[in-house]
Amino acid sequence: MTDRLVTGLVPPVPARAVAPAPRPVSVSPPPLATLVQRGRLQYGMGRIDASGRVSDKSLLHVLGWSPGQRLGITVLHQAVVVFPDPAGVFTLSPGHYVVLPAAVRRRCGLCPRDRVLLAADPGHRVLVLHPTAALDRMLIAYHTSLTGGGPDDHR
Repeated sequence: MTDRLVTGLVPPVPARAVAPAPRPVSVSPPPLATLVQRGRLQYGMGRIDASGRVSDKSLLHVLGWSPGQRLGITVLHQAVVVFPDPAGVFTLSPGHYVVLPAAVRRRCGLCPRDRVLLAADPGHRVLVLHPTAALDRMLIAYHTSLTGGGPDDHR
């Protein structure tokens, strides 16, 4: 399986008569393939609440994130990638929750009470959320590879 980073869509900025105040430069998350190759991921499970909040405080601590941390959020296939971004419009809540915007939840097919796998890469300070449907596909492919069968041989 090959992954490539999909950048977020940014609407054009309308022309202004007054120059805007300088903002911190936005950063991009590292490619997911880089995270997998490092082999230092830490995992947890979380449940999304009705407001889109999800948390695993131990993983957020490992990432060095604290309340008020500015975050960028992007979607790659069904994975949600959350990363520190000085110009990010999202922040880690005082209760140590990452709040997933409704558009992100819809795009990934996430609903309230859904469980997600949280994968943290402390080296890159990145958190990746995988819905259980994606885990099912990954595990089926992995188990199929163990038996040497094809993708339809798992029945």
